Amino acid sequence: MWHRGVAVARLLTEGLAWARRWSGSWQVPTTGAISRARVKLGPQPLKALFEQTRNGVGSPL
Repeated sequence: MWHRGVAVARLLTEGLAWARRWSGSWQVPTTGAISRARVKLGPQPLKALFEQTRNGVGSPL
């Protein structure tokens, strides 16, 4: 599952580079780095994301 997230992140950063919105280099973060970032940020970012998206993010047809 982790490799899918890496693929998505690569596609996003490649798209930003193509659009000239990203000029830096990017390396795949290690699982340890991701774990440390989660601890550092705490639960609030995911709670906020859930609150914003729990009823769906698309428009009704």
